[in-house]
Amino acid sequence: MTRTSMLDILKTAFVGAAAVGTGAFLMVAASRRKPLQQSTHPASSSKADREQGAGDVRPAGVEMMRDPPSTWSKLDEELDESFPASDPATKY
Repeated sequence: MTRTSMLDILKTAFVGAAAVGTGAFLMVAASRRKPLQQSTHPASSSKADREQGAGDVRPAGVEMMRDPPSTWSKLDEELDESFPASDPATKY
């Protein structure tokens, strides 16, 4: 066997081993991921919404917030009313 062909075999073996190692690492990392949990963000839902089973969705308005902000403008109200309808979920 020539020196060039031996180097080609070693290069191929190295690339193959690196690919197998990377794949094994990704599989282990994916298996250790924690499942997604419901949001615990203070503005995510009110107590009334959770009791009704609405999940992380709450009706618009400062009066429906668990921890309302100290100031609330007309623009804040309009933005609050437009979410999430202005940002529909993608389903690709």
